[in-house]
Amino acid sequence: NLGFAFKTLYLRDRQTSHLEAAIEAYRAALNEWTRDRVPLKWALVQSNLGDALALQGLREPGIAQLEQAVKAYRAALEKRSQVPLDWATTQQNLGVTLRALSQRERSTARLDEAAYAARAALEVYSAAPLPKDRGQVAAFLKELDEFRRKLADDR
Repeated sequence: NLGFAFKTLYLRDRQTSHLEAAIEAYRAALNEWTRDRVPLKWALVQSNLGDALALQGLREPGIAQLEQAVKAYRAALEKRSQVPLDWATTQQNLGVTLRALSQRERSTARLDEAAYAARAALEVYSAAPLPKDRGQVAAFLKELDEFRRKLADDR
């Protein structure tokens, strides 16, 4: 997949042009791999698009790219439920992106959404022999609680 290749290049060299090319390639793939024709591939591309948009959103000020990432993850979740571990990974990535939005917006509502997504991922990981993933999500939930306390203290 061309999008994956560009995203991998970006992760190595941090050149924004590679990330932009990945996003463009994922969007082009969605024209070919449609939701109705190949739903699981479509969901995979939506999730990968979400990853690339989230990376771009973390680099840039504002929230537009992060909101687009959330939209892509939520679209992917509609079909990824057929593959529980992929669904859980997408939920986890959605949670991380929502946390970033909550930090930028200083929003407890986004924080609640992030915690919900993380707990949903943890449920799936708890049923599978994946202690690393369970540990990552549990640590993430602790971070969310700490940020919630910080938000409350700031108000």
